[in-house]
Amino acid sequence: MFKIIGLIFILFSPSVIGEVIYNGESHPFSMSAKWDTNESVLIQKSSTSSSFSSPNYLTATINVANGWGGVAYVPKKWKELNLSKALYLQLAVKSSKPTNIAIQLYDSSKVSSNKQIIKVTKDYQFHKIAIDQFTGVDPFTIQAIIFSINSGEEVTYRIDLDDIETIESLDIAK
Repeated sequence: MFKIIGLIFILFSPSVIGEVIYNGESHPFSMSAKWDTNESVLIQKSSTSSSFSSPNYLTATINVANGWGGVAYVPKKWKELNLSKALYLQLAVKSSKPTNIAIQLYDSSKVSSNKQIIKVTKDYQFHKIAIDQFTGVDPFTIQAIIFSINSGEEVTYRIDLDDIETIESLDIAK
């Protein structure tokens, strides 16, 4: 009986936020990096009607040409972000049209992880990706998060991002 109660407690305990990477308020826009030659850009915008949780949010204009387009968010201006204790990368995202977005981590040795694909709609949705799914990079030395779209057609997408953070554990103490 006590094992079942303990398991229920763990399953329904709130998550502990690890690293806030971007939220538009206490962790504002740092910088972006060009990731393609298609003139794709990532900037911070402000709007009470378009944002998820605050007036500020990131918006990426991804121009797909030759089958691919992408941008990179650099949360600490090329300083290392330690994600070794993180269980998940969580973010709110929406798109101008439904699509699949590939997310990769980029580390200080200039290596990109494998791609994790999320389905994005016209409405904000939270996506949670297990950090251990990003293979091939050193989680102690993450410098950027790459957002890209592969498509057979040349098209432009507007992707809005907000509340990018890591989840480190379940809050069992509370």
